[in-house]
Amino acid sequence: LRDCNDLGNVAASSTCDVVAVLCRSAKPPEDMGAYDFQAETEARYGKQFGWYVPSQSDPGKDNYRIVDHMYLLEWASGDEGQTGRPPQTIVHLGKNIGGWNYGHWDIALNSESTVYAIALKTTIGPP
Repeated sequence: LRDCNDLGNVAASSTCDVVAVLCRSAKPPEDMGAYDFQAETEARYGKQFGWYVPSQSDPGKDNYRIVDHMYLLEWASGDEGQTGRPPQTIVHLGKNIGGWNYGHWDIALNSESTVYAIALKTTIGPP
């Protein structure tokens, strides 16, 4: 979790054999070793509104803003202490998490531990 600058909610199966958390990070997917869900989805279906928002890191510019990435981190080995080790799966959800720390992120896991529902507060606007 050292690459996360903020964490969202945690989802877990009833026996905790599957545990997941949302991770906000400045690092791009290739630096996180993540499966890039955003890139694969957009390659297949075209650009998705609000899924990728570029940063403007120069505070002297009118459109200054820092936009982070959101990741799903998952541990699914079922081993005791699994969350003390690196996650087995890292999924890049998007680069659309703005710098204002308001709003929320949430994650839920269905009872069969096969489907996540994810809600993200995002930044949308002109680059």
